[in-house]
Amino acid sequence: MKTSLLKSLAAAGILLASGLSAAAQTPDQRLFVTAVSVVDDARATRWSGQVNPQAPADGAWHFGKLMTQMAGATDPSDFVLAWLNSWKTNQSVNGFTAPARPAIDQIITSWPKLGSGKLDLAKSPLRLLAIVNRMDLRLPRGIPKPLQPVSDAGEGRFVYGFVDPANPSSAPSFTVILEYKLPATIGADTKEWAALWDGLKSETLGSAAYKAKLQTITDRFTAAGVAPQRLNGSAISQVRTNEIHLAGPWELREFRLTYAPATKQVRLAQSVTANSPSFSLSGSTILKSFITTHKTELEGGNFLMPLRFSNRGFLGASSMNELADWTIPSPTPALNTALRRFAGETCNGCHGTSTGTVFLHVSPRIQGQAAALSSFMATDLARRKTLFDALVAPATASAQADAADITLQETLSALETPLSRVH
Repeated sequence: MKTSLLKSLAAAGILLASGLSAAAQTPDQRLFVTAVSVVDDARATRWSGQVNPQAPADGAWHFGKLMTQMAGATDPSDFVLAWLNSWKTNQSVNGFTAPARPAIDQIITSWPKLGSGKLDLAKSPLRLLAIVNRMDLRLPRGIPKPLQPVSDAGEGRFVYGFVDPANPSSAPSFTVILEYKLPATIGADTKEWAALWDGLKSETLGSAAYKAKLQTITDRFTAAGVAPQRLNGSAISQVRTNEIHLAGPWELREFRLTYAPATKQVRLAQSVTANSPSFSLSGSTILKSFITTHKTELEGGNFLMPLRFSNRGFLGASSMNELADWTIPSPTPALNTALRRFAGETCNGCHGTSTGTVFLHVSPRIQGQAAALSSFMATDLARRKTLFDALVAPATASAQADAADITLQETLSALETPLSRVH
């Protein structure tokens, strides 16, 4: 983003300063919900084990219920167990390998069981950390016209942290994030989603009315069958994990619903980590060739990295994070900006040196306390707020932009270029 444009945005009150700490900001209750009164609500902590349309609040934000709705016709306990078991063996994806982490057995063994011996999802050992509105990730970007075709309205997310059932006050370093598409086909759908999220500001955070409104929104993207054109009718886009609980170093993995012909069932299979090349390519001539070839696109921001490059796999099977910088051989000043932007878009860069973050943007928490956010998250929430406010009230945003002698589209384009995958 050009320095002059940053100054104009700040002068117009469109962009907050980037030096605030996480503690200095309270997340916008329309965008990022960490309030204890919400994440420790009965909807998140208790579930009967049944999906009853007549009792939608029962376990509405409970990990076990969300996974049950995601599983479709597959036995939900088997569905979750198969996902956990994937850590037991090496996972080969796109020509790279994510090494096994057999310590996953600790989680499987300690997970409360049903009388049949299967995982009891009603007692899932995961604690809700945050509920997140990511309408800034919608496709296409910008402010859509009512009848304009759209792919989606962005994402709605749930962030969880594992808990040791034998020690409920524990907060292991293992987070899981469920990332759902907000179903939409035309611009009017996008505006409807925005109005729903925006409506949360009229209620007191944590009140019964606020939680009821929030559940109305989340039910629209978590319930079974809300996306009939997708596998299992689920709106889930991907499930991501970030942990060092099983082994070192820190590792980020990504999973997507996949049909398995052998079992004729849908499972959560490990996929490439989106926009994150294998770190084994750091320092290689292949990476330098990529940075050189795509220098202009990388400098422009929001560049989607390809699955393959130079006739070989490029995106990794997982993203290992040792807080190390991405490097290329014989670097030149002309490539510095492109390399920096490249690193910032990767999982390990975003969760490391590129943002000054120590592994986690949303930290595990104990019951009764809110999850801590990284400093980068605090500043990124200011960017998201501006984008969301422009979607909700484009006329007001346009007037602010005019006051800064820039167009609304320049404002939105500038704010849409920073990191977008972070929670």
